[in-house]
Amino acid sequence: MPCTTTQSYTLPCRNNTGGVNVVYIADFSDKGTPTLSAASGTVTAWADAAGDFYTYQCRPEVASSTFNATMNDANGTTVYAHSVSFTLEQLSGNRNVENDILAKGRFLIMIKDNNGKYFVLGYTNGMRCSGMENGTGTANGDLNGTKFTFTSNEPFPAYEVDSTIVAALLAP
Repeated sequence: MPCTTTQSYTLPCRNNTGGVNVVYIADFSDKGTPTLSAASGTVTAWADAAGDFYTYQCRPEVASSTFNATMNDANGTTVYAHSVSFTLEQLSGNRNVENDILAKGRFLIMIKDNNGKYFVLGYTNGMRCSGMENGTGTANGDLNGTKFTFTSNEPFPAYEVDSTIVAALLAP
C-alpha cells in the first residue's frame, strides 16, 4: 500500500497551550468498543465503556503526554511510544493501595490537554506504569506524593476522542 499525503498544513493562530489538565484511567479489560474514524483519527462513539474512566485531576504544569514515532527502514516498521506522566499529591494509606493497583495493572489512559482536546493512549496494547516515585520530600515546599509515568508501544499515534462522548465515559 503506498503512503500518500491527504492534506496540507496551514499555520494556526498562536493560541496553542502545552500540558495536560486531567488524566482519566480505565482498566484495559473494560475497553468496550470504540468507533474509530480512520479519516480523522478520532473516536466518535464508545459502546460498553460508560462510567469506566476514573478522573485524576492535575495541577497546572505537572502533567504531560507524548506519542513519539520510531521508524525502522530496514524492517519497514513504525512504532509510536505513548507516554503519560502526572503527579498526585499527599501520601496516605488509601492512596498507597490505589497506587499499588496503578503500578501493577494495564490501563487505557485518556487525557484532556490544556487546549480542551481529549486523546486516548494505549488503545491497542494498554498503558503500564513504567515509573512511580513516592516521597515525602525534605523541605516544607517539597512534594509529598507520587509521580507516575505510564508507557506503551502502539501502532498509531494517540486517537483524539470526540468531546461530546467524554461525559458518558467517566465514572461517577
